[in-house]
Formats: sequence, C-alpha cells, structure tokens
Amino acid sequence: MQQAVFYSNIYFLIPPEYIDFESFRQAVSSAQKPFALETVILREDNGIPSWNVQKGVCMAPFFLTGYHDEPSLLRIQCAEDLYPAEVELLSQQEYNTRLRQLVTEFCPGCIRFKPLSNRVQSLNGHFEEIALDGFCAYRVESKPSPRCFRDLLLSFGYFWKTFSYSEIPAEELCEHLKQMLYLRLEKPQLCEADGQKIWSSRAKTYFDACVTEIVAHYVSTVFNPEYLIRSEYRGIDRDEDLEIHGENSFRANCKRYGLSILTLDYDSLGAEQLKQSLSDLIEHWYLFPLNISEGHERYFALDSAMALKGLHYRLPLLRTFHTSAQLHGQYGRKQYVFADTMREA
Repeated sequence: MQQAVFYSNIYFLIPPEYIDFESFRQAVSSAQKPFALETVILREDNGIPSWNVQKGVCMAPFFLTGYHDEPSLLRIQCAEDLYPAEVELLSQQEYNTRLRQLVTEFCPGCIRFKPLSNRVQSLNGHFEEIALDGFCAYRVESKPSPRCFRDLLLSFGYFWKTFSYSEIPAEELCEHLKQMLYLRLEKPQLCEADGQKIWSSRAKTYFDACVTEIVAHYVSTVFNPEYLIRSEYRGIDRDEDLEIHGENSFRANCKRYGLSILTLDYDSLGAEQLKQSLSDLIEHWYLFPLNISEGHERYFALDSAMALKGLHYRLPLLRTFHTSAQLHGQYGRKQYVFADTMREA
C-alpha cells in the first residue's frame, strides 16, 4: 500500500518531497492559499475506449497505473479537508489477475454471477462493481433482484418531458403517478397561485407521501421550479412510522418502491464535511435527505448499490469521523462499519 490523500472527493498521491501525510498537511496548513501543487490524481475510470474489453476501470483504493500517470495541477483551499488514505497501484494485467481470483472465490452464490471463461472479456461488469478488498454493493443472494427507484424516477422524468405532464389535468397526472411509481394517492387537485401550478393529493401511507416528496423535488429541480407537487399525509411521525409499521411491512414497501433507508452515525465535528462530500450523491439522485442532525443523518437511498458504492469511495473521510451505517431495505437491515475497508457488521 502507498500513502495518498483524499481531498474534495478525489484521491491523489503525496508528492515525493513529503515523507508522509502529516508533513504534507503541515506544509499546506502553513502555506498561502490556495496551495498549488503538481500531483498524480487517481481515477476509478480512466476513460479508455474499448470495443471488447474494459480497460482503465477500477475501484478505490486500488488504482491503475499506465493511463494518467502524468502530474496534474491541483489547488487546495483548506488543510482541514485533507484526509489520509492508503492506496495500491497496479498495472492492468496485475489488476485483472487479482480481480479474476476474487470473482472466482467471492461471486458464486450471487444470482447475477456467471462463471468466468478464459477470456479477459468475461471480467467485464466486475471492474466497476467489486473492489479488490472484497467489497461489492451489487451482490444479491435472494430473488428477485431489487428494484431501483432512481431508474423509475428517471423514466418518469422522460415521460414528463416528452408528454408535457405539466399541462394535463390533475386526475390524469394522478393516474400516471400511480401507474409508473406505484403510488397510492386520492383526491387530486390542481390550482394556480402567484404564477405557480400547485398539484396536490392525499397520500394513504407514509411511504406514498415520501415518494411524492421525492418526485416533487425532482420535477421542480429538473423541469419546472414553478410546478409544485404536494401530498398530504395524516399519519404519525416519520421516525415512529418506520418502527410501528413493522419489519415485514417496511420491507414490502421498500420492495415495491425500490427504496432503502440509509442511516449514518458519525462524530458531529464532521457534519459539514460529510454534507459537502455526499452532495454529489444527492445531486445525482442516489440519496434523498430525510431528517438530518449533527452526528445522525437519514436518507432515502434511491439506488442502494450506488449509494453504498459512493460510501466505499469516501472511506478516508468516513473513517476520520468514525462513521457507521445502517441500510434498511428490501432484504432487511444491514450494518456497515468503516475500518481499512468497508465491511458488513
């Protein structure tokens, strides 16, 4: 393993003139800002086009050499945002050999697994899903393969844009929401006020209200900020609702919607850093914030696998603030701890 740095959601090598991470951080802290340096930035996807074989694709903290090894100019604004990381650099051939051995030993038992052939092409699909430390967020041992709400949301967005959903009557939009997103809504209304269109309905369950909230935010962010979608739910408190409805009911809703609840507990000193780091996952609709307080955050995971993969990528930051995670979804609760690798507790 080799010492590196995690900063602003990128990994880079410590320049050779610094003996370790602490000496580098001290130099950045005492220097005028921004601190400029030339360093090798480590990438999970090196953007190598290929018709048959995936090349240049890996998962942190294992990175490939031979693609973008030339130094890049990097400017650092704050030394407190630097986190120590350990990485391993491998050639493509070394990476392929390690990956093949890992897949052979680890992947049997997953319903998505297909036996490898002697051809390198049979490794395609594994490069971006399983890290060489054995972490895989895509493993599924039970049928059916879990539904992904993010796919449903993006599909709904396509139809919203293509068929001008903002122009159709409230009853018709309600039917589309029910059919495409499995929502249970009733008594839809549509009115206009102060230049805004306000569509509202009554949700039958807590989950229906939350999903409608996600859809509302998606529509107002991506398509039309003046079109407001609202749902009324006369239920109990959200946190209580998750417990009172019971494990079986909760899992049934997660399965129906393709959603999971992701809870993060961490040292409260890292609240701002964690929020900033996870913003990329939120902006790309992998996570949707529910209730957030310093040291304890709860999200809907719209794509559970990608959300867990995103956490694995952020291991240096998560370790620094002693983060633990709980994913409550279609197949029950899973606990994760963050040490040198992300592993299931």
